[in-house]
Amino acid sequence: MKRFYPFWIIDPVGTEKKIDDLSEKGYRLSDMNFFGLMSFEEAAPQKKKHCIVLEKGGLPRGAQLRGWECLCQKKLFYVAANEDASETMSYASYIKIHSYAKVAIFTVICFYIGMCAGMLGALSDMDVAVIPPEKAAELVRNIICALALIVLTVVVHMCGKKIPKEDLRLSGALKTIPAENFVYSAEEEKQMLKDGRMMKKMRPGWFYEPDRAAEYVNRQNEQGWRFYRFDAAGVTFYFVKEDAPVRQTFVVDFQGLASDEYYVTAKDDGWKLEFTSISRTMGYSIWTKLYGEDEQKPEFYSDIQSEYARAKKFLIVFGLSFLLLLLVSVSMVGIAVKIGSQGDNVAFMIYLSVIYVILVIEYGLFLSKIIGYFVRVKNKMKK
Repeated sequence: MKRFYPFWIIDPVGTEKKIDDLSEKGYRLSDMNFFGLMSFEEAAPQKKKHCIVLEKGGLPRGAQLRGWECLCQKKLFYVAANEDASETMSYASYIKIHSYAKVAIFTVICFYIGMCAGMLGALSDMDVAVIPPEKAAELVRNIICALALIVLTVVVHMCGKKIPKEDLRLSGALKTIPAENFVYSAEEEKQMLKDGRMMKKMRPGWFYEPDRAAEYVNRQNEQGWRFYRFDAAGVTFYFVKEDAPVRQTFVVDFQGLASDEYYVTAKDDGWKLEFTSISRTMGYSIWTKLYGEDEQKPEFYSDIQSEYARAKKFLIVFGLSFLLLLLVSVSMVGIAVKIGSQGDNVAFMIYLSVIYVILVIEYGLFLSKIIGYFVRVKNKMKK
């Protein structure tokens, strides 16, 4: 029997559930190719949990000892089954692919929306009867492409919601703060702010200079203010007043992919997770750790090379994003100049160009902070 599941990479959990159902009906998976074409053979009905693991090298020895059986192995993935439904396999590769896909789709959506906005602005002053058919057709195509990509984004998001995530019990409006960090209720925090026992400071864009943010928290610690939590967006710092200076380490860690093991290892070492970005791919996590007077200041990483590698990766990723924004902005300004020279809807195109210029300036300032952070880490590594 053959079955075709071409979107298994987007929806691995849904595809695995379909294989589970077929196994219960007496069909055992015997082969699968990368495009999702699967072959099944008749067998005794069995209730098993199946996992399609996107990983090279085949089924690890440790997984075999936990009862996993490899049903089929290819160069880039393998399919395994286990009679114990409580056993799990890593979905880290899928989470990473989903994050990359969302960024790529969002970038293309912005391109099409920008094209549609420019064309609508250029055609708004024209009589409908005299709009060139090819321009109208191009506008319709751009709108359809943008809508299709928006639908694809929703589908990817919904499929991603099925993928098991680490059990962090994140809270806050954006699910970025561990629930246990909210020690006080909203009413208690409001009263503490009024009484001066709690302080909140907004610092937009601070994470582009994480070393300076750590210095800021340290200065507050010296004055007896202990870092308490962030707001949902990670922009506002909350501090609680203590009776004496506080010894607290504040660390921002940029990660290629924050896995379950990453959080478990850090917590086991005594670090407290304060905030984690919405994206797990090229996102960041913020940690604190209290230590005594007779203890050395703890370091999240024991070597400066690790911090340098993450600072470099942060600079490269943001630098490429800035370059993309710059190219789009230059294109839009060029279109504005061309349309303006023809006298068609000059005001709208000037407005659109100003928006892109402001974005470039804002992101340029952020990039300059990141470069400064990278240089400071590089200099520290040379010492």
